[in-house]
Amino acid sequence: MISRMIKMDLHSLITKKSVWIAIILFFVISLLNYEFLKSEEPIGNPYYIPSPAFHYFVSAQGGGSGFLFVFLPLLVAIATGDLFIRERNSSYLMFSIMRTDIITYIRSKIISIGICSALIMALSQILLLSYTLIVFPVNLPDPSGTVPYFAENIYLNSPLLYCLILILNSSAMAFFMGTLSILLSVILDNLYAAILAPYILFIGLSETLMSAPLIYDSNLSYALYSLSPLVMSGDYITIEYSWWVVLIYWIILTIIIALLTILVFNKKYKREKLI
Repeated sequence: MISRMIKMDLHSLITKKSVWIAIILFFVISLLNYEFLKSEEPIGNPYYIPSPAFHYFVSAQGGGSGFLFVFLPLLVAIATGDLFIRERNSSYLMFSIMRTDIITYIRSKIISIGICSALIMALSQILLLSYTLIVFPVNLPDPSGTVPYFAENIYLNSPLLYCLILILNSSAMAFFMGTLSILLSVILDNLYAAILAPYILFIGLSETLMSAPLIYDSNLSYALYSLSPLVMSGDYITIEYSWWVVLIYWIILTIIIALLTILVFNKKYKREKLI
């Protein structure tokens, strides 16, 4: 059932205008970020050496001059945020449930939409990385230059692997956003509210956690800041995390939201409030 759902959801995504709008928006924002990064380069210095492609790709993800991480969750919401609520408002939901049990259906739907969301994110990031490697010089990063704190040794010694780790992390975040969109689509009835609510909740929770150090100066406050979803979408490159921390973070959050989605879906279905 999962493979059938994935095929159907992928076919739906390919034919959706909003998916292509999200991908185009992703590239526009990325290229604007690249231009901003280039404007910070000391081009007038006679000893200036252009930064390598890896510097641009990594710096755009987050940090002091990167702002792509703010838009990544929104792009997922635009691309896949309406998949479940459109199915819920059609006869296909009842048809699918009749062919299997409730838990199997919603579990398969979570996996399907999560995978589709992750694939769109991975494809967009891989295309951006490919473009970056073509346009900018492919050199090893300079240890004396701007170096991310996140998995620093991997960045300096295997920058391509480092970029792939960032893509894996953003894909895991996209899987989480896809799962969150299902949960809110179960709770909400309005199409546009279901699309925007995941991003609004994502930003709202992040801003709350990121403001903790301003309210109370303590180690716990800074820990909450570092673990906010927005920071973990890309700004984590400024934090001394091991390479696996961000991936585990999104896996844990996704499992929590998935279990909550199954619980709420089952409850609403038994009360006949879904159809």
